[in-house]
Amino acid sequence: MFEAAVSIAWISKDVESRLERYASYQYFTAQKYRELKEKGSDIEKLSPAKREEWAKESEWIRSEAKKARHKYGFRPHLSWSGKSLRNMAEDVGWLERYDRLYKIYSEVTHSGVAGAHDFITQHNSGVLLIDNLPKFPHAIPCLQEAYLYLTLAFGLADAYIGLGMNEIIDRAMVDIQHIRPDVQI
Repeated sequence: MFEAAVSIAWISKDVESRLERYASYQYFTAQKYRELKEKGSDIEKLSPAKREEWAKESEWIRSEAKKARHKYGFRPHLSWSGKSLRNMAEDVGWLERYDRLYKIYSEVTHSGVAGAHDFITQHNSGVLLIDNLPKFPHAIPCLQEAYLYLTLAFGLADAYIGLGMNEIIDRAMVDIQHIRPDVQI
């Protein structure tokens, strides 16, 4: 959610050019995924007409991806923005959030020993117990940050589309309050 919020904030600083760059990157990634599908594929099972349609679509996407790669220098394993997440966060004034919050929450929420440790309790007998709720002290601020990012991201979408996501997010936070009455959001 932090990454999405930073991307939205970064795009908003120069909407026209950055949104065009983001949209162009979608062709670049679409080509990657089409190539993967073609390698492992069920395409030969399609009717001849559907195979021809797939081939034409793939050629068009390859052409757009090539234009995008040429214009923006997109390369595999690099961000669509051409910047690291840290640099984008710095550009939008969120460097402190990146350094103090994102790094911690990223470690806690992604799979790994550090994140798993916060859900494990060792009984005196040596048996490991899995807790359904984390015991780490970052749970409350992590949920508060998530609320901020979700409302930022969907607030922008709601302005254009009217999805009603803010109400859904607010209801989810009420549900969390019922599960964890100790969490104050």
